[in-house]
Amino acid sequence: MTELEKDFYEALKESIDPGSERFFDPGMDRPYFSGDYRTILKKYMSPDYNGKLRDDINAVASSARLCALDFYKCPGAVLEKTLSNDLVNSMPTFMDAAVGDIYYECKCQEILKTSHGTLKGRYKESRLFGELMGRGLDACTGDPLKFSVRALGIDSDKDYHLFHFDIKQLICHLIAIANNNIDRETMLQYIIYRPSQEAIDKRPKLQELYEDLEGEIDAIWMSKNRITDFCRKKKIKLAAPVYKSINHIKDEVLEELKKGSR
Repeated sequence: MTELEKDFYEALKESIDPGSERFFDPGMDRPYFSGDYRTILKKYMSPDYNGKLRDDINAVASSARLCALDFYKCPGAVLEKTLSNDLVNSMPTFMDAAVGDIYYECKCQEILKTSHGTLKGRYKESRLFGELMGRGLDACTGDPLKFSVRALGIDSDKDYHLFHFDIKQLICHLIAIANNNIDRETMLQYIIYRPSQEAIDKRPKLQELYEDLEGEIDAIWMSKNRITDFCRKKKIKLAAPVYKSINHIKDEVLEELKKGSR
């Protein structure tokens, strides 16, 4: 585990309710709740969602766990919403949540990475990917595709998958939203769950991480580039990301665990 990861997980543990650590699985190197947490969580979720529970749903830093807690009481919310893209015989795209025509993608520990997945070469067969890339499509070579974000009109020579922010996933989500919502106004909202501000302020490495992340996001959201042009043409509002401290998420599962242990 890197020093940054250690800082991150320690900060998360500081940010949840005092005494919660007694419900952690001692066999894990990162903070995970015990199997009882998953069992209770299923009681709160819809039967449809229970069939989609991810393996890491017990992790304190699981964005899927935090998203489920955030949205399960929201009227009309669909967790793990599936959307098709315009590639033949391809896997569907999963959105963490959707409420009507508003789609949500949630992040927590994922931002610790500076290397994310790459796009398969067959994405060049996608009409919508071609529309998004425009003249930058010629810069996409190989399988998996290799290109710098400069091909997207963003002022950097770094490859698109070498950021804290997952640009590859953003591209996939936008293609899927455009493919499923023709001529309707939609919105994509990112929610970034993080430790409390107090816990972050005590750790310079974490401060630097979130500053870097915000800089990467601003380079996409706040400039004219191929991603924002595509959103405008396809009537997709790219909403400003929301940052949420995990101590502000009501965890009724954890509350039930505490009641049962008295």
